[in-house]
Amino acid sequence: LLLGDSAYAHDQMRVTFEGEEIGVFSTKAMEFVTASGWIEVLDGQLTIEVEDLGGTDAYVAMISLYVQ
Repeated sequence: LLLGDSAYAHDQMRVTFEGEEIGVFSTKAMEFVTASGWIEVLDGQLTIEVEDLGGTDAYVAMISLYVQ
């Protein structure tokens, strides 16, 4: 999952895959981070949650998702 934004900073973006927290990420304008992990999907449906935990920006900026 690629997070970030070319125009704005985003802080405290939490990423969860299948109920397991991958991390909490913050980016500056023109900064991008990758949230990744190996997750076993047992129910046939991948569940991804992204949420903003507060801070100065109230949004999550998700650029792309790659599933292998």
